Amino acid sequence: MVRKIANYIRNFIRYVKKGGLVEVHVSQISQGSILKDKKVLVTGGSSGFGYAIAEKFLKEGALVIITGRNAEKLKGAESNLKKIDKDRIHSLVWDLNNMEEMPSSFHRALQIYNGIDIFVNNAGVWSAPMYPDYTPDEYDRIMNTNLKGLFFMMQEEGRYMETQGIRGKIINITSICGRIPSFDFYNASKHGADCITMGLARKLASKGIIINGIAPGIALTDINIALKNRYSHDDNEFCAVHPTDRFVRVEEVAELATFFSFGCRQ
Repeated sequence: MVRKIANYIRNFIRYVKKGGLVEVHVSQISQGSILKDKKVLVTGGSSGFGYAIAEKFLKEGALVIITGRNAEKLKGAESNLKKIDKDRIHSLVWDLNNMEEMPSSFHRALQIYNGIDIFVNNAGVWSAPMYPDYTPDEYDRIMNTNLKGLFFMMQEEGRYMETQGIRGKIINITSICGRIPSFDFYNASKHGADCITMGLARKLASKGIIINGIAPGIALTDINIALKNRYSHDDNEFCAVHPTDRFVRVEEVAELATFFSFGCRQ
């Protein structure tokens, strides 16, 4: 009884301090190695959604490559993932903004496992400035990664799968912001990401290449660290500015990505 009363008091204090209280428990289901020996590339795989997806795919038996721009952060993520299976995870330093290196980096990725069946395009950046303080340089930084980099990465992926006759999967991690009108770099980039995701999906569906997009809401990732510090505390995942009153968990997105990956075949 004393423990129960103490828990009520603690929760009341958390509610008062943050304006709400939400506890989230995500049950990840083992699918019985449904991705066994499937070769997967996850961009932006050193943290957030990308890391969670790489982790889940490894547990389902996939051979995974994670990419990122920060070599130190990427190696740290690879080291942690090796605890699951040291022989099925590799990392590749890759800046998607560099158009000149796109073909060679793509070729290096293919050589690691002698091909790729599933591409998860997760790399993305966020913009902090607000109207009317935008600058052309900040616009280019956001668009070059979230839209231009994604566009040409998808072109490489689609061309590769078509020429090799691979009936594979492409999964783009976009954002709910792509569905919200806003005078904002980030929202505009995600509107574009939704557009090209649906566009290439229509173009390649007849080839047996299935493309899907996942558009999460406000999630517990590095991009939203300021909101997390403002609303969340310990295991309280309340978020006042989200329609569900809570943050999205990266594990939830990883589960959906696994569902979209199932059934790919050559």
